[in-house]
Amino acid sequence: MPVIKIDGVGYDTEQLSKTAQGYLVRLRRVDQKIRAAEQELDIFKAARNFYAGSLKTELGKVNRKNRPQ
Repeated sequence: MPVIKIDGVGYDTEQLSKTAQGYLVRLRRVDQKIRAAEQELDIFKAARNFYAGSLKTELGKVNRKNRPQ
């Protein structure tokens, strides 16, 4: 008999109404999608940092070429 806690109150999931069980299933799916989106956002942030760093490096090369001797 799995128990979930909501606002500090424990509920036996087997005793929930069908409607409440349906909401619980949907809530868990949404939570999974949020976690997946957060992981994807972390990947995008890492890629952005890589590209920004690579751009700075490349711009540094251009600046060195264009400096007066």
